[in-house]
Amino acid sequence: MPCEKSGLDKTQNQIGQLAVSLSMAFNEQHKLGVDLNGEQGGDFFNVRSPQAYSYSRNSEDDLLTSIEFDPATVDKLRATDYTVSFDANLNPVVTRNDNGQVLNSTDPDDANYVDVSDWDENLGSGEITFGGVTLSFNSGVTVGEGDRFEIQPVRRAGAGMETNVSDLDKIAAASFADIEGDLSIGQVSIAAGAFDTEDEYAFDVAADGSVSNIQPAMAAMTVNGEAFDPADATSQLTVGDRIQIGGISFTLNELPGVNGATLSISQSDASAGDNRNALAMQNLQAQSIVGGSASVSGAYASMVSDVGNRTNITEVNLDARQGLTDQLRAVQQSESGVNLDEEAANLIRYQQYYQANARVIDTAGALMDTILNLRG
Repeated sequence: MPCEKSGLDKTQNQIGQLAVSLSMAFNEQHKLGVDLNGEQGGDFFNVRSPQAYSYSRNSEDDLLTSIEFDPATVDKLRATDYTVSFDANLNPVVTRNDNGQVLNSTDPDDANYVDVSDWDENLGSGEITFGGVTLSFNSGVTVGEGDRFEIQPVRRAGAGMETNVSDLDKIAAASFADIEGDLSIGQVSIAAGAFDTEDEYAFDVAADGSVSNIQPAMAAMTVNGEAFDPADATSQLTVGDRIQIGGISFTLNELPGVNGATLSISQSDASAGDNRNALAMQNLQAQSIVGGSASVSGAYASMVSDVGNRTNITEVNLDARQGLTDQLRAVQQSESGVNLDEEAANLIRYQQYYQANARVIDTAGALMDTILNLRG
């Protein structure tokens, strides 16, 4: 089972986080443009889907049905892997593999936010959103206590980043929509066919978050995926709400002041000289699109610095261990090793001893022969 243990894993995740953040931000901005053929822009980059692995001892084989990036929470995408397990009450427990931290925040602005609003612990199925990804579990099969999954949102995403547009005429450089008014919004997304029936959508927002003057009058508005009725006095917008009207989605950055604010989104009369969306795509390089806190260049510089620091630490540790190895070898050799110079000297000395003894024996033999000859 893959798990995050080495420095190489961390670097792979950092590269993947950079690739996914850039690809998704660029794709969303490209969809807000129109190409030279008058068509709305599509995905400029292909993004490798996040990976999930089931543990071999899970109660069933087909529990997890899909895992996808969540555009609304992509700012929470982190350079790490996760483990998703289930407790005795079948509630999901999401743990970061790099530091062992459990994600348990219910605050959407918190980096440790995990959304289990679509999870049914009674059925042991549903959806879980965290760290910029959404997991969907089989509604026909119940997870069991102790079931676990290894989630790798960005581990190999860098290798799957490819350009999806080869025809230059299909680069959506012109603006597809004109956004006017003083309501502060962000993360705008316009679905294909958003202006097929209406050319403009507009509404007013008061300081307390109430909505009025929706145009067209019959346009349906949803907030965080649920129907929003502006006639209901209790229906009010709050900061961070994800609003959708007529195929157009955006996030409310802040509430207006005492005088309220207006918003109007209409289809642009794009021309061949319109490069507003191209400039907007270019400006992405300076925006905090990586983890919601760093620009592409800043994240890349941080990654290179991190790799350099870890490489330097590894080299220092290697030199220290090599020095220790040399010291231990010297001690071992002094106790039980062989000194070749000393042994060569001993060999010469023994050879001289042998030659001297041979001369003594020869002399003794000569003396014995002389003595025997005297008797004759």
